[in-house]
Amino acid sequence: MRIKVYFLFYYIFLFWYAIYLNIGNFEISYLQNSNLLNHISTLFFSILGKNNLSLRLPNLIFSFFSILLYAKIAKYYFKSTEEINFTLIIFSLMPGFIIASLLYNKSIYLIFLTLLFI
Repeated sequence: MRIKVYFLFYYIFLFWYAIYLNIGNFEISYLQNSNLLNHISTLFFSILGKNNLSLRLPNLIFSFFSILLYAKIAKYYFKSTEEINFTLIIFSLMPGFIIASLLYNKSIYLIFLTLLFI
């Protein structure tokens, strides 16, 4: 139960940060390229309009699924739920994972595909 409350507050914090974090120059360069990221963002822009949340929502969704995949992988390596929960908290608090979840770049998709490969 504690882990569910933790992830509830974790994603509330990420959504709050995604709404108020302005778009940077690095993210604009990704938006100008014609690649898969651009097509995903165009889809979310057409659904939610052009704002900060619609730019970062695909990354937040993929970060959620990455944590679910990591939980499935952790079940094979750890026996007790306390160890699994501890590794999930460590995984979610890694600075690279938080940055990948919030910034508009391809790193969260690479994390997700790497976990899917394992």
